[in-house]
Order: sequence, then C-alpha cells, then structure tokens
Amino acid sequence: MARDLYRFLPSYIDLGLTGVGTLDLDIAVADPLLVVGGTNLHDLLISAGLRYHTRDALRERPPQGLILTPVAGHYFPDGLKHPSRRDPHVEFITQLRQPASDSNAHPQNDQLIAYTLDYVGLLLEEPVRVEVPRLGVVLIPHPLAYALQKVLIRSERQRNGQNYAKDSADAFKVVASLRSEWAAWRSKFHLWRNHPQYGAWIRQAQSLWSQLYDRFADRGAQEVNAAYPNYDATAVMTVMRDLRGVLAPPT
Repeated sequence: MARDLYRFLPSYIDLGLTGVGTLDLDIAVADPLLVVGGTNLHDLLISAGLRYHTRDALRERPPQGLILTPVAGHYFPDGLKHPSRRDPHVEFITQLRQPASDSNAHPQNDQLIAYTLDYVGLLLEEPVRVEVPRLGVVLIPHPLAYALQKVLIRSERQRNGQNYAKDSADAFKVVASLRSEWAAWRSKFHLWRNHPQYGAWIRQAQSLWSQLYDRFADRGAQEVNAAYPNYDATAVMTVMRDLRGVLAPPT
C-alpha cells in the first residue's frame, strides 16, 4: 500500500502508472513496540472492527511445491465468515534477528504476531510522513528504502513462488515518480552504505540492480515493461541507470 501513498508527497509526479492491486496490508513494526496511551495495538485493531485469526501454520502451494510457514496472525474485516489469505487482511512484519533460528515475534507481548523477515530494519529507518485524506498522518518507508527492500527480497520471493515481478514494477513506479528527490537521497544512500548492518544489504542491492537493468533483455527491465507498456525496456534501463548514477559516490 505504501506504493500508492507516496503520491501524497509534494514532489510526487503522476506518471500515469497503474500498479497491480494487493489484498494484504503489511505493517512494519519495531520489536519491542512501545505501547502508547495504555492500549496495545491488538486491542485497538479489534475495537476498530477487525477480526483476528491465527493459524499454527499457513499452507501455500507455490509452483515449486508445498511449503509451511511459521505461526501467523492476520486481521480481517469483521464481515468475513471464513476468511483466507485471499481476502483483504492486515499483517505485521519485523526485523529478523537470528537467521538460523528466529521465529515470529510478539512485539507487544500479547496476541499480535509479526513475521520476522530480513531487511525490515531498512524500512523502519527514517520513514517519511504523508498526510492522507480522511485518515491523517501516516508513516511509510523512505522511498529509497522501499525500492532497495523490494530488490533485496527478490530471491526469497522467487523461491516461494511469489510475485517478484510485481515488486519490480512497484519499486520502479516509486523511484520514477519521485525523480526530483533523487539528489536529496544521495547522502542517505551513502550513510546506509557505510552502516554496519545495512552496508552489506546496500551493496547487494546495487549488484542486483546491475543484473536486472543493465541490458535490454535483463529480467527487471522486462518485468517493468510488462507492467507498464508505455515504458519499454530501454526507457526502464535509462531510468534505473540515471538513478544509480545520481546515487554513485563522487569520483
């Protein structure tokens, strides 16, 4: 959903790119998550009219075969009698802490469960505020962090048979629509590149961008072109090359 909220930033230019919709709202949270005002997030969501469902394991069948995901908790609209992950829902994600053995987290020590995933820390780093009509102020990931995280999760989504091509299109829409901000992103990009944790992620993302967008036939350029036919693969390559040029360290 963040992809569609960036349009409320003053520098956003509407390029007429209509992305594929989604049924889930992923909310990135810190672990632990501070309780504000004496009411935890789970109780607020229930009082707002959502219904909570947990499963010991969610079984999904990607093209490669059956996989088993960890304990999960999802919030669905109350009117759904037999909700599934194919229905609109809210779920939470937080940073993976121990890659070898980490399990999903309870960031407020209650029923709320957050999936532990890598690269979420980057999404939580210096988020931006947008004023959304009828809703108010919403915090969403910094647009550069959003684009970086989308390319970093690509290999895992490929393994799980998930729609990684949609991620390519979503990230492209965000960076292309906020082109006037690229120069302002440079200092943040180099700060993250030298960060003890994020640095390896940033270098990995740079390498992936090169693999996906350097040539006309590269997968990323073709995926974005398929989502937005008005941008042929050459135009996609040009945008991503220009972005990388702006973010490159001074020589």
